[in-house]
Amino acid sequence: MLFLLLAVLVLLLVADRFALRAADRAFDNVLVASAYSIADTLEFDGDAVSVDIPFSAFAILGTSRLNRVFYRVVDHHGRLVTGSPTLGLEVPLPSRGGTQVIDSSYRGQAVRLAVVSRYRAGLASSGWVTIMVGETREARVDLARTLTRNAIIPVIVLAVAAFGLIVIAVATSLAPLRQIESSIRARSSENLTPLDNPAPAEVQTLFAGFNDFMHRLAATLDGLKSVIADAAHQLRTPLAAIRSQAEVALDECDDPGVRRRLERILQNAKSAGSLANRLLGDATVLHRLETKAKAPVAVADLAVEIAERMALQEGREITVDAGPELARLRVLADPLSLREMLVNVVENALTHAADGPVRIALARAAGMVTICVSDRGPGIPPALREVVFERFYSTSAGQRGTGLGLSIARKVARASGGDITLQSNANRGLTARISLPVLPDGAGLSGQVLSLIALGLMLALPFGAARPAAAQGAAGEPTLVVPFNAVHADSFHIPALAEGFRLLPMFASDATSRVIGMVAGGNKADLVVLDAPDLSVLLANEGYLLALPDVVRRRDLAADAHWRGEIFKLGLDPALMLVRPGAFGSEAPPTTRRELISTLERDPDRFRGRVGVVNIGIDALSYVFATQDSERSPLFWRIARAIGLTEGQVFAHPRDLVAAIAAGRIDIAYNVPWSAIDPAPLHAAGVAVICPSDYIIASPWTVLVPGQARFPDAAAGQLEVLLDRPFPAPAVSCDLGQSAYNLNLQEIALGPELLAFRDGLKKSKFLDTWFQLSTVP
Repeated sequence: MLFLLLAVLVLLLVADRFALRAADRAFDNVLVASAYSIADTLEFDGDAVSVDIPFSAFAILGTSRLNRVFYRVVDHHGRLVTGSPTLGLEVPLPSRGGTQVIDSSYRGQAVRLAVVSRYRAGLASSGWVTIMVGETREARVDLARTLTRNAIIPVIVLAVAAFGLIVIAVATSLAPLRQIESSIRARSSENLTPLDNPAPAEVQTLFAGFNDFMHRLAATLDGLKSVIADAAHQLRTPLAAIRSQAEVALDECDDPGVRRRLERILQNAKSAGSLANRLLGDATVLHRLETKAKAPVAVADLAVEIAERMALQEGREITVDAGPELARLRVLADPLSLREMLVNVVENALTHAADGPVRIALARAAGMVTICVSDRGPGIPPALREVVFERFYSTSAGQRGTGLGLSIARKVARASGGDITLQSNANRGLTARISLPVLPDGAGLSGQVLSLIALGLMLALPFGAARPAAAQGAAGEPTLVVPFNAVHADSFHIPALAEGFRLLPMFASDATSRVIGMVAGGNKADLVVLDAPDLSVLLANEGYLLALPDVVRRRDLAADAHWRGEIFKLGLDPALMLVRPGAFGSEAPPTTRRELISTLERDPDRFRGRVGVVNIGIDALSYVFATQDSERSPLFWRIARAIGLTEGQVFAHPRDLVAAIAAGRIDIAYNVPWSAIDPAPLHAAGVAVICPSDYIIASPWTVLVPGQARFPDAAAGQLEVLLDRPFPAPAVSCDLGQSAYNLNLQEIALGPELLAFRDGLKKSKFLDTWFQLSTVP
């Protein structure tokens, strides 16, 4: 059976190792392909190297929905072209072509790194350019676990089945022995009569040998009982007679020399009697500990009884300190043995305390009752405090004592589940500390039950329940950072859902500079709502956010509703068009991009200065709309050129664009986010909302918790409140009888592919091209 378990364990380890290798091979191929796609865009501009990060390079790496992605491009002079300056610094730059995939680390996290070298020749110089693309290992580990699980489950099922068959076979064959075992366990410890259970032929010899042993053991115990009884009588009677005769002789004798001898005889008789009593008591206690059942004993009552009896017997002061709350304390022990233990400890204190008082104090702590017996004697050196528990060891030179009292006491205490230790008093003397486990009484049990119920209620409280800021372990008020649109747009309901948080509005133009500072710095933002998904992905990819897997599990979120459990989608913000229908005369307003291009190219003078767009170099959301629009259709660049032909106006913010068309300063507004549109005043101004019927770009609004948040619990709870009331999807209405969500909605997915357009070189080229086309006639 053990061999079977070991075999399954070895198989599990081997399967896990091979699964991880298989996962590495599969993901390494994708990683290398991503590096090659970046290498294909390399260009020389004089002596400088330029690269255009393809959107697909990161899109193929983002299919796992788990990995973070990093990259670095180094030119033939070893200079950084673009990407992370610290990725793969330990990797020597290759001097010839080739591909290698290695394990590395980035910011303390393990990554898999693909290194590709390409030779590029330019007019001014040439050489090897190195492209490094790395990704974290979450997806690889997840795939390896899946492969291991699928491989090992059939083996485990077979192993469990085989184990079950073995257990059944063994149980069936050993059933008669279990019946004999049950019969033996059901007997009392004093019942040593032979067994009369039917036994199978295979164990008849064992059965007979066991009965013979029981017979011999019974005879031995009977003899021992007789010896103890005879010894008790034969020893105590002559010792008592010797003591009596010695005392009488002392009264009748006047010779000093004879009196000294009689006193020594009397003293030795008393010592022998005490030793005999202790030996008999030791044997009796050991026998009772083995044979007698334990019962609840009230320790406080027992301490008071022993103190009163021994104080009267010895003529000494013995006090008991036990409050009324200790009167109900019970311990499970043999009553006679427990009494013998306490008597021995008190007697030991009386022996060594000269004429001083002895104090017995009871206390309860951590399920134990402690009985402290303190005296004011000379004490015991620390080196001897364990030795005195040995049999026949005594420190009482010239005093009464047998060296058995503490030994018997420790045996009783340990047999009752406790122990005895010795420690010095603060002033003078010694304290014997007896610790015994307490039986739970009704009040204690009720308290435990109430504690468990209270704990259950606390765990059952909703995760998102509002809690005072002071309970979060930091002073102040949690901060919620939201886009400026969310504060003024009724459709988003952010202010109404942010009770207990200090709202900090933020323009999209401030996103990159301010949000990274607030999230990475950890001194301002606790919960952040962003309308620029590429910025959210950047923050998660750089490790600045708090992962909340419990929220994903509790809400049963779909894979596209979050990324890595760090970015959560609140809702979609579609890009629409606004037009003034009167500006088109008898013609119908454009409802597709192709119609818009045709209208502007056919008669640019008619719309000169009357077309408006948002500056994508300033507004983060508009930049996301533009880049995703360019990925889906080459018509995006024709639209930019057509706007340039009309000498279109460029606005810093979507609300400025909406205000301009409402005031009649322009006739067409392109790629306007829904969050910036207020339909009522627009309709009053004769402006129509157009949902492009070819496709609509929709950007997700996201919510996230910074890893350095001061109030992470409050932020996570508020995040769940926001997820419970997402943005209302059908709220967008189009003035041509369309619904934006019944058309071809192109949702921007959360993933590392959004990082492609955040690359410095790529963004610079994109913005240069857009400005040249859209602002130059």
